[in-house]
Amino acid sequence: MHLAQVLTEIPQEKEWKKVALRVAGRKVVLASASPRRKFLFESLEIPFTVFPSEIEEETGVLESANPGRLAADLAEKKAADVLKKTGGDIVIGADTIVVLGKKIFGKPRSKKEALEFLLELSGKRHTVYTGVCVLTAAGGKAGDAEKTDVFFYDVGAEAIRAYLQSGEGMDKAGAYGIQGMGSFLVEKIKGPLDNVVGLPRLKLLTLLRKVI
Repeated sequence: MHLAQVLTEIPQEKEWKKVALRVAGRKVVLASASPRRKFLFESLEIPFTVFPSEIEEETGVLESANPGRLAADLAEKKAADVLKKTGGDIVIGADTIVVLGKKIFGKPRSKKEALEFLLELSGKRHTVYTGVCVLTAAGGKAGDAEKTDVFFYDVGAEAIRAYLQSGEGMDKAGAYGIQGMGSFLVEKIKGPLDNVVGLPRLKLLTLLRKVI
């Protein structure tokens, strides 16, 4: 099955229809410029607008004892930034990071750094965390993070260099896009695919139920 088809299938479709009815007529804002998150949210058939947050995302390599919390905290900062600026009724923020051991890989700052990322991830299992936060104008707040283990093939440096010439991974945590050409790197995953793409919809469903 093609990745695009998998990603457009709506998990818990009946439950999402109930949520859609409850938010009908309310201003829903996605606090992200990511076309992947926009694509995933569109599959839910809930009217929304996009207003990117100006909160800076992680770049380069850093460390954290609790990467899931780090992703969730940044998602909250993004949502709060956009709630303040737009006056939306419901604002959704998200942030994705790639973790290998104690290292956290944000977006690469150069092709050289992207190559370093992918060479280090090659042939290994890493974990993708996406933090999600839902804020409401009435003061509601719910946030959490989802995780997915991703297993990479050892494809070799030349194949990675050829992939990076496409430019696909330069705006993505970990320097690859699982839904695009970067899928050739991936042997298998354990956990939600849409989480790796950037918006875990079942996690979002759980959070929305808490605040609407």
